[in-house]
Amino acid sequence: MNSTQRLKITQYWYFALTIFVSAFLLFQVQPLISKYILPWFGGGTIVWTTSQAFFQVLLLGGYGYAHAVSRMNVKTQTRLHVALLAVAIVWGVAMTAQWGTPITPGINWRPSPGVVPVWQVLLVLLVSVGLPYFLLSTTSSLIQAWFSRVYALQSPYSFYILSNFASLFALLSYPVIFEPNLTVHQQALLWSGGFVLFVASLCLTAWRVYAKTKTDETQYEEELLPEEIQTEQPAKKPTMGNYLLWINLAACATVMSLATTNQLTQDIASVPFLWVLPLSLYLISFIIAFNDRIKISRGIMVFFMLDALAFGLIILLTPGSLELGLGITLNAFVLLVVCVFCHTELYRRRPDPRYLTSFYLMLSIGGAFGGILVSFVAPLLFKGFWEYPLGLLFCADLLVSMIYEQKNTSLYRYRIVLAVITGVLAVGIVVMPLETYSASLMAQRNFYGVVRVRETDFDGVPAYTLVNGAIIHGIEATKDQEKYRFTSYYTETSGVGLAILQNPKRQSGQPLRIGVIGLGVGTITEYGLPGDVVRFYEIDPKVIDIAYNTPYFTYLRDAKAKVEIVEGDARLSMERELKESGSERYDVLIIDAFSGDSIPTHLLSKEAIQLYLNHLNPSGVMVFHISNKYLNLEPVLTRARDALGLQGTYIGGKAKGPLDFPSFWVMLAPDRVVINNVKANSNVTRDLQSKDSVRLWTDDYSNLFQVIR
Repeated sequence: MNSTQRLKITQYWYFALTIFVSAFLLFQVQPLISKYILPWFGGGTIVWTTSQAFFQVLLLGGYGYAHAVSRMNVKTQTRLHVALLAVAIVWGVAMTAQWGTPITPGINWRPSPGVVPVWQVLLVLLVSVGLPYFLLSTTSSLIQAWFSRVYALQSPYSFYILSNFASLFALLSYPVIFEPNLTVHQQALLWSGGFVLFVASLCLTAWRVYAKTKTDETQYEEELLPEEIQTEQPAKKPTMGNYLLWINLAACATVMSLATTNQLTQDIASVPFLWVLPLSLYLISFIIAFNDRIKISRGIMVFFMLDALAFGLIILLTPGSLELGLGITLNAFVLLVVCVFCHTELYRRRPDPRYLTSFYLMLSIGGAFGGILVSFVAPLLFKGFWEYPLGLLFCADLLVSMIYEQKNTSLYRYRIVLAVITGVLAVGIVVMPLETYSASLMAQRNFYGVVRVRETDFDGVPAYTLVNGAIIHGIEATKDQEKYRFTSYYTETSGVGLAILQNPKRQSGQPLRIGVIGLGVGTITEYGLPGDVVRFYEIDPKVIDIAYNTPYFTYLRDAKAKVEIVEGDARLSMERELKESGSERYDVLIIDAFSGDSIPTHLLSKEAIQLYLNHLNPSGVMVFHISNKYLNLEPVLTRARDALGLQGTYIGGKAKGPLDFPSFWVMLAPDRVVINNVKANSNVTRDLQSKDSVRLWTDDYSNLFQVIR
């Protein structure tokens, strides 16, 4: 290590260009392809975390490949890698002929009913971006290994900082530059052009390395390496203990990154910014930790880690009750400190550059292991989001281990005090989730998240509530049920109440056919009369089970109307119905899938609303529930109204009773009749408002950042 020098990146621009472009593309494709497939799987956070786990595992494969081929001579490595790049280009051309771009699979890859979503997500990602992502993931480690062979006096670790800068730029630029200005199709084509640039720059780098390599690599090293390198003691080979510690530190950072994503999106909102933020902080921590110019003492790091554990305890003490800015800030602080701690310890324990590929391989093993734990193991083992407190507990254990390792230092002298403080915080971190979940009457977890049933007191009225994260999805009073049947967002003065009660068919005594996207606890069935049909579309089987088969909610069992439930994504189900049996001819279609902040954008596109129109009676009406703490969806629906030539109005329902919530609705219809009735019989309507910056959402374009409140 003493023989290496700080790297001047500009002197080796072709190495730098290849690493920068590959890292940029590596992290640009993650939000791109996740956004593309998100609508296929209900729009939930788990699509993102599953995608992240997939990318972590593929990154492991890339580092494993780089480590394996680094044992070959450089000439063989360059030939093999260029051949694989040629295969990727041919594959991309073939996929473009089928899909229109190399990385956006056609509609035949959308999931079928009954398929386990997580495996379908993995399959779609593998087919669409598997090969190019694998090749991109090999680049940083492989190029640094080539560089170490050719320029043995230079430290290659500066390239790793450059790689993380490029990755961070890719993530942050996506929602600011690419998503607002380009359709998904355009983004995919631009990314593909970048991949061609990457292939060209890597071929140039391979050619330059190849040109410096003699036929006999041993002879080459003897001729090119300085005498001091030839005669110095062999570098210390990493031990199994080193490998395990590298894996644990990398796994801890990855677990906390994905667990923080879950924590943020269940307690605050499931918006892309809160997906990208943890990953960005994860990358920033690498930039800080692997930079020789930034020196953080272990004493200062211990102080920050104790703060992080304390703030983590506060987050667990106040689930869903922190203000938006404070909640994001605390979560961001905890994650950044934990990742800097883990990655600083990794950099302090880095090996000689000749063992660089094994070091990166262990990092990727830890990353993949952490991703698998959060995305696959945790949903099977736990009924709640336990990965966050357990991740903090893992961090506390690593912190105490590091303190006890520092003999003959002030940290070691105060080891008992520091260990006790850490232990007290760790106990609190574990106990708080136990109290939270013990307060729930039941909890269920699957691909779509965690749903819980609680008994809550609303101004003296006890009621059962169905909760997902911090959002209430349904209420039923435990006593005086006849008095409190129309609850939460669905009172008689709400958009859904007015749409049904002011419908001419209801007023003339004719039966109604009502479609509802989003089941909740089935409160809307209370509006059904004998002869009516209420047909629900619900993607989460756990919600169906709780609403139908538990003693807490009775709406579905007591319904006077005929109740039908279609399990699966509403849009895919409605497309299939239209194709197989024709229009459902709904008199009222209620789209109630946006109050939970996990916004399925494919249910708000122009094409989706046209599909709803195809399922309406000519005099039918659509009502969109847009009560959302963080997103203003009214301008999106105003654009759709104008594009499709519809009539529309905004309805703001006020809370009048203890079990009522203020609610906000948009009503759209091809005919004015119902809308005119609603306006004439309600004082909570107004004209729809537009916003110049909000474009028409289509299946190829949507932008949640423009509608954040």
